[in-house]
Formats: sequence, C-alpha cells, structure tokens
Amino acid sequence: MSGEKVRMTRMKMMEMRMRKRRRRKGRRMRRKMKKITDSVVGATQTQLPDEQPARSRKEAIKVVLVCRKPEKGIQYLIEKGFVSDTPVGIARFILERKGLSRQMIGEFLGSRQQFNKDVLDCVLDEMDFSGMDLDEALRKFQAQIKVQGEAQRVERLVEAFSQRYCVCNPVLIRQFQNPDTIFILAFAIILLNTDMYSPNVKPERKMKLEDFIKNLRGVDNGQDIPRDLLVAIYGRIQKWELRTNDDHVSQVQAVERMVVGKKPVRSSEIRT
Repeated sequence: MSGEKVRMTRMKMMEMRMRKRRRRKGRRMRRKMKKITDSVVGATQTQLPDEQPARSRKEAIKVVLVCRKPEKGIQYLIEKGFVSDTPVGIARFILERKGLSRQMIGEFLGSRQQFNKDVLDCVLDEMDFSGMDLDEALRKFQAQIKVQGEAQRVERLVEAFSQRYCVCNPVLIRQFQNPDTIFILAFAIILLNTDMYSPNVKPERKMKLEDFIKNLRGVDNGQDIPRDLLVAIYGRIQKWELRTNDDHVSQVQAVERMVVGKKPVRSSEIRT
C-alpha cells in the first residue's frame, strides 16, 4: 500500500472515531436536556390547579416557556383557566410557578401596557426591601426578574422597583434631597453592572470608580450623593455581579448550545 493510501486510511479512521465520539457526547447531552425539560414540565404540572386534571397542562406550560410573546402565553393560560385574570393572580403565578423563563418574566412585566404595570406592582408588593442597601435590594429584585432589553423596558422596571424601595425604607430615603435620586442611582447601578461584566467591553474601557462617581455628580437636586455610599456600592458590584437566578429554560438553552454548537470535523481539517 502506498504512503498516500496509508495516510488517507488513517484520516478516515480518525474521522470515524471522532464521529463516534461526537455521537456519544450528543446522546449524553440530549439525555441531559430531556431530563431538564421533563423536570420543567413535571415541576409545573404538580402545581397546577387540581380541579383541571384532564387539561393539556404540558401544552399550556410549553406556551409559556417557548412563546416569544409572553403576553400571548399568559393570555392562553387565562383563557384555559389555569390562572386568574387579575394582576394579583398573574403576580402569584409568576412568583410561585417553577420553570418560567426569568427573561420572559422581565419582558412581560416591563411592558408599557397598564395591566402589565399593575402585575409588576403586585409582584413588587410581595418583595420586602426594608433595611437593605440599594444595590442589595436590586440584587434581590434581579434574582427573580431579568432586567435587560430596550432602555424603556429597563426604565419601567427600575422605576417600579425604586418606588417600592422608597416605600420599604422611608427613614433611609430622608438622607436624599429628592426621592427620585433613588431611581437615578438604581439605574446607574444597572449600567455599572452591565459595563463591568459585559464581554463586549474591553478591560481598559470598563467604568472606573471615579467615572461612576463623576457620572452621579449633582444628581440629588444639585447635591452630590455621599462618596462613601458610592464607593461601597461600586465595591460590592465589583465583587459580586448582579445576576438573575438560573431557571429551567436557561438550563435547556445552555444544553442546546452545547449540542448544536459543535461543528462537525472534516477530514481536510485533520492533520497527521
């Protein structure tokens, strides 16, 4: 057998071994993804109303988890009688039901529709921020609701959060000249967190402490926010990222990326 034939035979054998390895890994990933998906449906099914056992619960949950328009998913559940059509009923569903996408929740609650705003207020009424630093309260809020997307949506979410924070901390708010300063500072913390942890921002261009302080100069009715307060906030954000808790949907998507993201290796890319 000539040297060229030997080389081609080795390359084919290597490619066959790699294909088998990829298939085994793919099967493992699919089993893992199925396990996670089943846990989503199973966990949610067990918590749906007992008086409707004959309904297609799996289909309803799928709509909520997969639908790109959260409003349509919620409306579907209302029409099928799975949830109440009141802001309080929807708020309880969002807070208590396992398996919901936190990104979907953020999109729904950040909508400009008045009903969605009422649901957001009901969700926040269930959260107690008493005695918490502003960034820690934001951390608690964002753990449940993903605050991202278009600027207006983020603004609506942060504004509602700020109002709730003021209600929970009336004494603390008195150190500021204007209660609206809480909203400005909360929004600045969100921007700082995004800037600090975004992979698209180069390390040398990330916001420094002095930049953070400078950006907030004079925002409290012409007065500066106490420097020690801003230094403490910057330090905590630098140490701990504001992150949304993982949910079943994000876990499934992560597994899908692991499976689909692997490109097949061609024989031309194999070196001997």
